[in-house]
Amino acid sequence: MKIEEISVKNIIIDNIHCLYESAFPRDERRDFEDFMSLLAAPESRFSVFAFFEDDVFAGFASCWRWEEFCYLEHFAVEERMRNGGRGARYLSALVRRMSLPMIIEVEPPEDDLSRRRIGFYERNGFRLAEGIDYVQPPYSPDRNSMRLMLMTHGDICLTGDEDDRILRIKADVYGVTE
Repeated sequence: MKIEEISVKNIIIDNIHCLYESAFPRDERRDFEDFMSLLAAPESRFSVFAFFEDDVFAGFASCWRWEEFCYLEHFAVEERMRNGGRGARYLSALVRRMSLPMIIEVEPPEDDLSRRRIGFYERNGFRLAEGIDYVQPPYSPDRNSMRLMLMTHGDICLTGDEDDRILRIKADVYGVTE
């Protein structure tokens, strides 16, 4: 297993584009042109990491990094590479590489898939942030907001809906300043 931070010029960007659009519903992702602009921006807090097995693309993660925490925006593993513990290894490698407390969004446990996803993150050291009424703002005017839940990893405790870190994610990631 190998993890590599990538740039917009990396040959693997087409693989990331395909997985990004197949793994996440429209309301849970930005237009890929915006994704690429964030990745290309100088001094950007946005980074993308690709995972490889024997030099074969296996998945990616997109993250935002601030001084005291990071936000894992997207994490996806190629369907043919799922199961067998790869996702856990990739997530563990990313957590080590970021070396900061981490925040993620997850869908509420309303069906088997969302419950399994939460269980995956819990088995990998994440915990649900209880008592926070969180709505993911829309990525653009033509997208919908979504009621989600937050999970954290490491030495971080969210204090409520108006926690500075939640407000920073909403401002920097989604462009919400109110």
